[in-house]
Amino acid sequence: MFFDQLVFSCAHGPFVAPSPRAPRRDTPVYRPVLPAAAKTRDRDVVIVTNCADDDENLAGMIADFRAALPCESRVVNIRQFPFDGGCLGCFGCAITGKCVYKDGFDDFLRNTIQSADGFVYAFTISDHYTHSSFKCFDDRQFCNGHRTVTHGKPIAYLISGDYRYESNLQMIVEGRAEVGGNYLCGVATDEGDTTAALEGLAENLTFAMDHSLRRPAGLPRPRGFPGGAEVQSGALRLQPFCPQHQALLRHRRLHRLRPVRPRLSGRHHPAG
Repeated sequence: MFFDQLVFSCAHGPFVAPSPRAPRRDTPVYRPVLPAAAKTRDRDVVIVTNCADDDENLAGMIADFRAALPCESRVVNIRQFPFDGGCLGCFGCAITGKCVYKDGFDDFLRNTIQSADGFVYAFTISDHYTHSSFKCFDDRQFCNGHRTVTHGKPIAYLISGDYRYESNLQMIVEGRAEVGGNYLCGVATDEGDTTAALEGLAENLTFAMDHSLRRPAGLPRPRGFPGGAEVQSGALRLQPFCPQHQALLRHRRLHRLRPVRPRLSGRHHPAG
């Protein structure tokens, strides 16, 4: 029955056709052209990137985006972080709160990145995703209690490459915002008017931080739709392993009032 349905679906076309392959194009290197806006110190934006030393195009996009921002910003290049390896899935951090690796990534994550008011991810598309350092960065965030470090804060993307043809990458970008309860401010690419895209994204991110926006406004989740929060519901099973949860259980045991149950003597007392 399944195969018959598959053949029928292929013949009648209810499936969405994949995006056509991106055409070959010669993209000129983007050079920074925007003057630096006046900066305030009331907001902090961190730009997490894996920009290579010879990636002039992405470096130019980051420079102009920082120039357009009306607040201070920092660049964190995770390609330069000395990862000891990817996440092992050992759940050691769920018990101790510390990663079994000794490369200091958990402290680096919380002290350098998590403290920002807005987050920007900047990368160049490679093999339908980007450099493997971003995959390692995503996986190692498990040490944060299976919660995204950007939880509830606005995020934005600077992407160099043919983003419009990468449907899987688009799903990843949108899914990260859904799981983290983030307001997705948008994606600026170098596929069109790059300068205008960077300026518009800087304005959107500033507005989102000023108004503390969370999740895409005006987009209610359909009933029964398995959104990101539900997808991560399996993480709730890790709750008994967390030290905070165990401390709470100990506190409840000390203050729990157990009901007094009557004891039966085992003797039969005939009614008066």
